[in-house]
Amino acid sequence: MAYDITKLVTLGQLKSLAEKVKSEDAAILGTASDASTAITVYGARALAAAKVASVTATTNGGIEVSGTATDPTIGLKLSAKANNDLSIETTSGEEGLYYHAPSAVEYSITKAATATTGYAATYNLTKDGTIVGANIDIPKDFLVKSATLETVTTADTPYAGAQPGDKYIDFVINAVDASETAQHIYLPVNDLVDVYTAGNGIDVSASNVISVVVDSTNSNGLSVGANGLALAAAVASTSGTGGSNGAMTAAQAEKLSGVTDGATKVEASTTNGNIKINGTETQVYDLDADTASNAEVAEMIAEVWP
Repeated sequence: MAYDITKLVTLGQLKSLAEKVKSEDAAILGTASDASTAITVYGARALAAAKVASVTATTNGGIEVSGTATDPTIGLKLSAKANNDLSIETTSGEEGLYYHAPSAVEYSITKAATATTGYAATYNLTKDGTIVGANIDIPKDFLVKSATLETVTTADTPYAGAQPGDKYIDFVINAVDASETAQHIYLPVNDLVDVYTAGNGIDVSASNVISVVVDSTNSNGLSVGANGLALAAAVASTSGTGGSNGAMTAAQAEKLSGVTDGATKVEASTTNGNIKINGTETQVYDLDADTASNAEVAEMIAEVWP
């Protein structure tokens, strides 16, 4: 620093400084006619005013703008249409757009303690416990009160063609004119059932149970049970006794097909030198007569190796 800041200045020097500041301030401040493009305080003011004045409400957007061009007020616009439940809440701490949701409506169907005259029952639609609309009346016409199974005891009673012992259903219904006098409709059970009789191989019991009949004497292994008809496999006899009739198994059929017509049955015998032919013992050789003795063998050895 080339000067001494402790030295005094003259009044003329202060006036010169003030005029310089005034000149620069005037340049910064500008004039009230400055356009928004001027780099002055008035120019900035004109620019701000133009920006504020450009605030407008959208068409049918629920926003409204009031006030002046430089001091606008923006707010929500509520429709004046009927049943509009929106409002502006101004209570402190609760300010803003407010919608009051209505309470849920409860509908129910209830039965009236006393039915409308001439009807079986009356019901009502209620809204929040209050009856609304007309009564819902249930007519008595042709409502079945009861139905019982009966047996005819007297011919042609209670209906024409009835025979003693026949079964019928007695339907008790309300009268067509909705009076309290009951009417009867009789339905013969015989008309609802087809009668079946036993045929060849079929049995019908007194309780109408239908089953298959098997001739036990000539069934040849055929039987019937809870699972249906069954044919057992034949079992061969042992030692000429026992065994049972029935169907031939695949193994038995295969064995039988391998036997030539007119073939002789040959089987082993417990007697040494014998076989069985068609069950008869038959000698093939005599062990004692056809077999060399120990002496004969010894004689042959001595002859070969003297």
